[in-house]
Parts: sequence; C-alpha cells; structure tokens
Amino acid sequence: MIKNPDAFEFGTFYSMCVGNECYTTYSIRGSKLYKTTSGPGVKHATTVELGNKQYQAALELKTRFPDTLLADPNKNYGCPDCADGGGTFVRIIKNGDTLHWNYDNTIQNDLDPVYAYFRSIWPLMTELGK
Repeated sequence: MIKNPDAFEFGTFYSMCVGNECYTTYSIRGSKLYKTTSGPGVKHATTVELGNKQYQAALELKTRFPDTLLADPNKNYGCPDCADGGGTFVRIIKNGDTLHWNYDNTIQNDLDPVYAYFRSIWPLMTELGK
C-alpha cells in the first residue's frame, strides 16, 4: 500500500442507469469516510460524511489492498460496464496523482486473488449503506 495517500477510494459505476446512485464513491480522506453519489443528468453529486463505524469497516478494505496491484496500475480487468454489468473500482490519490483499477462486475474467476478483493467491495458497500 502507498504510505499516507491523500485518498483511498472505491465504489461502483453503471452507465446504463437512471437515478442518482449510478456512480457511488466511498472516499477515505484522513480519518473520515465520505460517500458521493451521482448519476446521468444529475447536476450535482451528493456527498455525505459517514460515521466512525463505517470508517472502520472501510479502513479494513484499505488495509487489505493487494500490493500486487501496485505493480500494474491504471488497469482494467475485463471490460468494465461493457455488457451493462457495471464496474467496480479502486483509486489511490497522492500528491495529485491518481492510480486506479477498474473491474468488470461480470467476471467470475474465484481463483484470482484480485477477483476476491474486488468482490469483497460489494458486501462492504451494502454494510456501509445501512
């Protein structure tokens, strides 16, 4: 993991979507967790600060970030959102530079450790939404 990033972000995106939660981003900045939602045609994204319980749950995902991904940044796994299945992403931002990884939600490869990490984001997002 990159030491002391300005932000660690994760979330999902769906282009064939209607509403204000087509794009959901959770952002760890310092010791705070923020949730931002938006969608096509939405003029302004909505950002809210979440509580410490949610922050601690998101921090666990950040702690488990696979360092092997750092060797191959700015990568798409599969074809995220190409077949209307959406995508899941992780971004690390430091000093104005952004590293990102996008994952095709339709990939089903239980043997790939990257798959396991990205699949763990969905239940976490469900938990954070409660």
